[in-house]
Amino acid sequence: MFKGWTIPPQVKDLPRDGYIDISCRSCKRLWRQSVRDLVEKERVGAQFVDLLEWQTRCIHPGCGGMVCFAVEDDELLQAA
Repeated sequence: MFKGWTIPPQVKDLPRDGYIDISCRSCKRLWRQSVRDLVEKERVGAQFVDLLEWQTRCIHPGCGGMVCFAVEDDELLQAA
């Protein structure tokens, strides 16, 4: 049976008034990033969410660990 391809969501596909909750896998620090800031200030709207998660590192000085992303509508991240 043919399984359809799904394209992972890009940052611009997320609601502009929403936030991405980010948690560090190492030090467990939590913070939020505005989708609007990512698109308009950071200019990463065309970036795929899963790749942005992979590139992002913890903001805590001295940590720099890998992070996990979460959004209100986790169905958007299921394709990732």
